[in-house]
Amino acid sequence: MTTTTTADIVNENNKRTIEQDSGSNDKSLKSEKSQDVKTDTATSTTTKKPQSIYKGRFKGFKKHSRLFATSEKVKGLLVTCDQSREANSIGEILPLVNLYADKYFPKEVNQKVNNDEEESGDEAESDTEDNSKTTTTTTPKVEEPNKRFKRFELINSGCGGIYFVNMPIPDICPIDFMNCILIDIYKRQLLKHKQSTQVVDDILAKFPESSKKMYEQGDQSVFIPDKVLNKIRFTAKMVPITRTCRASDVDFYPIMKDVIKEKFENIKPNSFGIEMRTRNNHTLNKNDTIKDVAAMVDPEVKVDLSNPEYVFIIEVIKSSVATSILSIYRELLKFNIRDMIKIGEKTRAANTKNNTTTVDSTAATPTKSE
Repeated sequence: MTTTTTADIVNENNKRTIEQDSGSNDKSLKSEKSQDVKTDTATSTTTKKPQSIYKGRFKGFKKHSRLFATSEKVKGLLVTCDQSREANSIGEILPLVNLYADKYFPKEVNQKVNNDEEESGDEAESDTEDNSKTTTTTTPKVEEPNKRFKRFELINSGCGGIYFVNMPIPDICPIDFMNCILIDIYKRQLLKHKQSTQVVDDILAKFPESSKKMYEQGDQSVFIPDKVLNKIRFTAKMVPITRTCRASDVDFYPIMKDVIKEKFENIKPNSFGIEMRTRNNHTLNKNDTIKDVAAMVDPEVKVDLSNPEYVFIIEVIKSSVATSILSIYRELLKFNIRDMIKIGEKTRAANTKNNTTTVDSTAATPTKSE
C-alpha cells in the first residue's frame, strides 16, 4: 500500500497549475494570432486601392469636366439609354457609329485615323520590347496635344442613363452625321418591309445642304450588317450637339447667341421651338432660360410649339449645358434610333390596318340593286 505524503500532494497541485497556465497561454497565443490575422485582413481591406467607378467599357471615359473645362469646342452625340444600362448602350452604339463613319466620313479623314492607329500600335509594341530588355525606370513620354484625333471618345455626363460621344475631328458636323445615319436606317427599314420610300425622299428634300453633300458622297461600298441594328435594345436617343459649356448664365448665353447667329446667318427661318431638359442642376431656371433664349431670335420669326421648322435643343446636365439647333427634328423621330429601327415594321402594320379598314367599308356599302 502506497502512502501519499504532503510533498506529493503539493507536487501534484503544482503540476496541475503549470498545465493550466500553459493551456491558458496557448489559448491566449491563439487568440492573439487570430486577432493579428483579423487586423491584417482589416488593414489590407482598408489600404486596398478603391476600384474605379468605370468598369469594362466605362474605362475609357473622359471626365465630366471635359464638357466645359476646355478651350476646344466639344461637339458630338448626346446618347440617352435605359437606366443602369450605359455599358450595354455603349456596346451597341460604338460599332454602329464606327461603321457609319467608314461610310460617311471623308476618305482622307478615315485614312489619317487608320494611319494614326497603326503608328500608335507600333509605338506600343516597341515600348513593350524596350521594357522587356531593361528594368530601369523611365519617365513616360508626354504626347503632343492635338497630334492625333480619334473619331470618337466617350465623356462621362455625370448623370445616369446618359453619356456623351465626342467627335474631336474638326471638319465633321455631328448634325450632318446623325442626319445621314437616321435617313439611311429609315430607308433600309422601309425597303426591308417592302414599304414605299417616298417619305424618305421628302425628308431628303428638306436636308441642310451640308447634310445632303455628306449623304451623296457616302461610300456605298461600306456594308452595314442588320445584326448591328438589331442589336440596339437599350439605346434611345442620339441627339447631335454642336456646343457645350458650363451651366451658368454668364457662360451659356454668349454661346447660345453664337449658335443662333451661325445657324441663321444665311437663312431666314419661319418658325422655331425650344426643348429644354434639366438633370441634376439648379443653377439655370428653365422658364427664365427659355424666355431669354427666345428673345435672342429675330422677332419676325414666330414661335411654333406643335411643328416648328427648327428646334433649339438645350440639355442641362449637372455642371454643363449641351445645345444645338436642329431641323427635320420630328421627321427623324426626335433622333430616337430605337424607334427608327422599328419604323418599317410599324409602317407596314399601319398600312395593313388601313387596307383592311378600306376593304371592310367597301364590303359594307350596299349596292343600288340591294
